[in-house]
Amino acid sequence: MRAVRRSLMVALVAMSAVAEAQPTQQASSQKGRIIAPADLKAWNTIRNAALSNDGKWFAYVIAPAEGDATLVLESTADTSKETRFPVGGTGGGTFTISGDSKWLGFIVAPPRPPSDAPNGGRGGRGGGVNTAGNAGASAPALRNKFVLVNIATGEKKEFDRIRTFQFNAESPTWIALQGYSATGAPPTDAPPSSGRGGSGGAPPTGASSGDLDLYRISTGEMVNIGNVGEFAFDDDGSFLAWTVETPDMVGNGVQIRNLKTDVSRSYDSERGLYRHLVWADSVDAVAVLRGKIDTVSRDTLFSIVTLTAFDASGPTKKAIFDPSQHADFPAGMKIAATRAPRLATDLQTVFFGIREANKPAGGKGMVATANAPSVVQAGAPGAGGTLNMPPPSSADSNPSLVLWHRKDPRPQPQQIVQESADRAFSYLTEYRVDENKIIRLVTDDLRNVVISTNDRFAYGMDSREYEQPAVTTGRIYDDIYTVDLKTGARRLVLQKQPRSAAVRLSPDGKRAVYWGSDANWWALDVITGDKKNLTSSVATSFANGEDDHNNLFPPSAAVLGWAKDGSAVLLSDMWDVWKVPVDGSTAVNLTGDGRKNRVRYRSVYHFGQISVAGGRGRRASAPDLDEAGRGLARRAEQVRRGADLLRARALHRSEGSRRRYVRDNASDVHRIPKLLACRRRSQADQTADQRESADEGPRLVERYATHQLHK
Repeated sequence: MRAVRRSLMVALVAMSAVAEAQPTQQASSQKGRIIAPADLKAWNTIRNAALSNDGKWFAYVIAPAEGDATLVLESTADTSKETRFPVGGTGGGTFTISGDSKWLGFIVAPPRPPSDAPNGGRGGRGGGVNTAGNAGASAPALRNKFVLVNIATGEKKEFDRIRTFQFNAESPTWIALQGYSATGAPPTDAPPSSGRGGSGGAPPTGASSGDLDLYRISTGEMVNIGNVGEFAFDDDGSFLAWTVETPDMVGNGVQIRNLKTDVSRSYDSERGLYRHLVWADSVDAVAVLRGKIDTVSRDTLFSIVTLTAFDASGPTKKAIFDPSQHADFPAGMKIAATRAPRLATDLQTVFFGIREANKPAGGKGMVATANAPSVVQAGAPGAGGTLNMPPPSSADSNPSLVLWHRKDPRPQPQQIVQESADRAFSYLTEYRVDENKIIRLVTDDLRNVVISTNDRFAYGMDSREYEQPAVTTGRIYDDIYTVDLKTGARRLVLQKQPRSAAVRLSPDGKRAVYWGSDANWWALDVITGDKKNLTSSVATSFANGEDDHNNLFPPSAAVLGWAKDGSAVLLSDMWDVWKVPVDGSTAVNLTGDGRKNRVRYRSVYHFGQISVAGGRGRRASAPDLDEAGRGLARRAEQVRRGADLLRARALHRSEGSRRRYVRDNASDVHRIPKLLACRRRSQADQTADQRESADEGPRLVERYATHQLHK
C-alpha cells in the first residue's frame, strides 16, 4: 500500500554552454563545439536517489541514454569519499540502504548488449548468450545477482541468480533473496511489488515461483525455502509470510516463519491459487486471495483468507470470506484478482475489489474450440479500442475497424491508451466483520473513491458530466462526494472542482484541503461539510504563476502534506514551505529564505523511508530520527558556508522539464547535482516542534543546489 518509491527529486542543471546554445548559423562564433549524436548517448541521468537515515550517506543511480548504469555511494561529510558499483543494463540498479545505515543492497543485471548486435551480441553460429532469456540450449540465459555491501568496511558479498530481495527490519538480521523459476520460465525482473505497503517484498503477482533463500547477516547461515510465489516480512521483522506455488497446485498455501524461533508452520492450504499476500499496516495481520478454478464458467473465483491475533508463535485466528456464502454479495460479480485485499487498522473491515464474473457458456459459439478463432468478449464499461477486436492473424490482412461515436465520453485514441486500466478496473468494496455486511463503495456513477489513512472516512470523485466537454476544452472537473464507510452513504460537498486542484485528506480523515477558484487553499470538514479559507490572510501567493496552460484561474503550487495530528498543512508558494494551521491561526514560513535567495524548497523528506524499489525502508524510532535530523542539519550548514564551492540558485523551469540531463566526465566545465537536505528553523518553528508529538520526527525540506567543477 505504501508504495515506497520515494524519489528525492534531484534537480539537474545542464551545461551552461548547451543551455545557452544559439542557432546553428551562429555556432561558429560560440565558444565550444556543436553537439554530436555521440555526445547525446554519453549524457547521463540520475534515475534513483536515497539518503541514509543517519544522513551520512547519499546513494544514486546514474545511467547513460545507451549503456550500463552505475550505483554511486557517497559520503555527505567527505564528498571525495565515493564508491561506484556497475549495476548493468535493464533491471539493474534497484537498491536499498538499510534502516540502521549499515548495509547497502542492490541488484546487478547482465550488461546491456550492443545496440547493433541482435540476440545478445557477438556469438558464433548458434548465437551468443542472450540476456533477454531467449538463448539456445547451449547458452543459458544470464540472470541478475544481488550484492550486499558493508557500508563501513566496504566488504562486498555477491549472490547469483537473484531477482528480488528484502531486508527484514529497520536494523536487519535477515535478508530474503528470491531466485528464478526452476522451470526456466523468464519471470519479470521489474521492481518488486509491495509486501506491506512499503517497497520490496513479494515479486510481481503472478510471476513464476522460485526458491527463497533466507540469509542471516551475522553468521552467513542460509535457509532455503522452495516454490515461493510471494513473500513479505511483518513490520518489525519478526515474522516472514509466503505463499507456496507449485505447478500442479498440490501443497499450495500460506506459511509463516517465526524468525526468532526459526519455526515454520502452514496456516492455510488448498489446491488453488494464492495471490496478493499483504500485511496490515502497523499490526501483525495477514490477508491473501485464495482462488479456485470454476470449470463451468472457465473462471477463477477468489475468496479472502485473513490471519490475525498473533502471539509469540504466530496467528491464532483464521477467517475466510467466501462470496458464495453471503446473500448480499452483488449478483453476477466476483472478487477481482487485480486488487490486493486490505485489512483496516482496527482489523474489523476488509477492503477488496469486485468485477463482473464470467457467465457459464450456454449458447452456441460462446466458447472457442481448438480449431475456432478466439471469442470476442464484451469489454469493461467504456473500454472500447482493441479490447473488442479479435487477435490479429498473420494470414488475415483485412484491416481492423474502429467505430467512433459523437457521444463517447472519451475519444477512441484515449480509450486505446487506457485499455489496460479499463480491463484491470474493479469496484472497491468492503466487508464489515462485526455487522457481517458488504458495502459497495465504488459504482458506475462513482468510480474513484479514496479512503483516509485511519480507514474512517472516504471521498469519491465523479467526472462523467465533464468528460465529453473536456475533449474539446482540455479542462476536466470532478464532483467531490464524502462517503460514509459505515453505511456507504454519499454527500456532494464540492461541485465542478478542477482535476488539477488536488484534494488531500488529513491523517485523521476529518478534514480535506483543496484549491479554490479564488486561488486560495480551503479546508473542508468531512463530517459537517463546513469550509474555511486558510490562506487569504497569508502574505504570499500559493498559486503557480509559472503554469502556462489555458486555465480559467491559476493552478496551485504543491501541497506537501499534513502535520501528523492534522492541525496544520504544509504548503508551497513556489519558493518557501509554509505551515498553515487549519484553525485559522498565524501561518509560519518554515524555510524563510527561499524567495529572498531564489532557492526552491520542493519536498518534505521523511527519514526511514529510504528504499528505492528495493527491500525495506521504514520510519526509524523517534531518537534515531532526531539524531539523523540534527546530523544532516549540521552537514547542510557546513556545505552552505562553503560559498566558494556551492552556489544555490533557483531552477527556472516548466513543469514538463523536471528531468534535465548532465554530461558526466566531460572535458567542459559542467555542473553535477548535489542534494542539500536542510531545515531552516525559525524560533516560531522550534517552539511549534516542541509542542508536536515526539514520534513525529523531524521533516527535512529538500533544497536544490548545483556544484560547479572545473577542469
